[in-house]
Amino acid sequence: MKKFAILAYPAHHSLSPTMHNAVFSHVASTNEKEYVYGREEISPENLEVFMQKFKNDKNYLGLSVSIPHKETIVQLCDETDEAVKYIGAVNTVYKKNDKICGTNTDWIGFKKSLEKQYNPEKKRYIILGAGGASRAIIYALLQSNAQKIYIWNRTEKSAQNLVEHFSKISDKIFLAQTEKLSEISLKTDCIINTTSVGMTGKLENLSPFPKELFQPFHSAFDIVYTPKETVFLKDCKNAGGNSMSGEEMLLFQGAEQSKLFLGNKVSAEKTEETMRKALQLATRKYTNWITPHITSEQKQNILGTIIENKKQELFLSREFLHTEAQTNNLKIPENKKFRFYKKLLSEKKTPHVIAEIKPASPSKGSIFRENDTVENIAKMYEENNISCISVLTDFTFFGATSENLIKASTTTNIPLLRKDFIIDASQIIEAYYLGASAVLLMRSVLSSQEIEKCISLSKKYGLDCLVEVHDENELRDVLENTSANIIGINTRDLKTLKINPENFQALLKIAKTYPKFSEKIWIAESGISSKADILQYALEADAVLVGTGILLQESNELREKVLKDLV
Repeated sequence: MKKFAILAYPAHHSLSPTMHNAVFSHVASTNEKEYVYGREEISPENLEVFMQKFKNDKNYLGLSVSIPHKETIVQLCDETDEAVKYIGAVNTVYKKNDKICGTNTDWIGFKKSLEKQYNPEKKRYIILGAGGASRAIIYALLQSNAQKIYIWNRTEKSAQNLVEHFSKISDKIFLAQTEKLSEISLKTDCIINTTSVGMTGKLENLSPFPKELFQPFHSAFDIVYTPKETVFLKDCKNAGGNSMSGEEMLLFQGAEQSKLFLGNKVSAEKTEETMRKALQLATRKYTNWITPHITSEQKQNILGTIIENKKQELFLSREFLHTEAQTNNLKIPENKKFRFYKKLLSEKKTPHVIAEIKPASPSKGSIFRENDTVENIAKMYEENNISCISVLTDFTFFGATSENLIKASTTTNIPLLRKDFIIDASQIIEAYYLGASAVLLMRSVLSSQEIEKCISLSKKYGLDCLVEVHDENELRDVLENTSANIIGINTRDLKTLKINPENFQALLKIAKTYPKFSEKIWIAESGISSKADILQYALEADAVLVGTGILLQESNELREKVLKDLV
């Protein structure tokens, strides 16, 4: 296996694995050795040790480098090129003749992106920000024959240092003092934001540039790509100007990296096309989810359709996951281990309730109402004493994303189950880093041997496994051939999607004939939406999983009424 990775701290939000693995899939289709791109989450103090391991590993061929390592890694490279000399930062590391070579593709990505949307020659620019990104932008503008480049920064000293740095190769760089920004902007063609102001999060509603200074003749370029249209770009557009997103810059710099990593194995056109599609897939958001078109033939085997889609999805985003925690044998605090099992094991007069966060489903279509958010629903569950929360993370069929798990884990301390179609070890490792306490394993998807391997891997991360069965054969196989200690009986027919709650009691009766029945936690799934349902079908269950019975209520008041009834 030929390995590549994003090297950053943190690294879990990077889109680089999505882009590069999509391109690598074309290499794999030619029957060559497998190429895989993962994540290396390495802190600054451990960078030197990691780079030595990278150098010694002959299968490790390249790295994409991001914050906070771009500048410090320069000294750890055996060779760097002319661009790095002036930019002072490396964003790409690759091996050549047993040497670690460092270069910077950010400036190429920016230059190509700008040229695609704008004619950059002999134009006058204002650069907002004086950090590492601004150096790459300035270098690119000089290569594009810019007429004048003004640098503005909140801390004027940093901007002045940048002017002095580039004065060695150009007399076109000037300081833009805050008090003269209005005057300078009238003599400028394009304003470029190189700061993080406007990025999704706390700074999302802010702009680094006064909107009243934008003119109809201005163009604005933002290296921020989430959201695609920042406040900075909207302000320029509203003034009659032209706006350019940083998404293309991300794509083009990634394509340049891929060329260094793979040579001519994949054409430039195919690389850019593949990365663009992968980015669109990775950055899609839940808006008004619509059930995907499913043919009548696919409806006969809805689970098979879902799993085939999941395989394709994972193939595009497959990666090896590596963090310092794994290197150090992953020391997880005892109070963080097996929280899901411990919660359901605690005494309760009636079954514990596991409430679901599910934006949509193949059988019900859209479930979330207009103002629903993962955070609000998680908080509502916590306030109503729900024992655990099941968080869907499948997009295509359930309108959810992995981000939902992050949102839930940062909103509440309730143990979380990652509910997805687990078919690969990477999904289990990812669940841990997303904040889950348990994962769902389906016997209808995995063999008992595969389930046992998943249980073994999950234990290393302190995760519990809820093993789901649908019929007698699956139940007996799980009881006889796995060490599962949490078993869910799902009463939904996976072919017709119809529910028969009475199946829970029928299968539980069979389970009672096994000697270790009482040592396991039993969960009733599907068909439970009220206390009456629990009394009729699932009183002997240790827990019940409830989803649409709560979320499809017409108001939050009615949802809370159902919750109070259930618990």
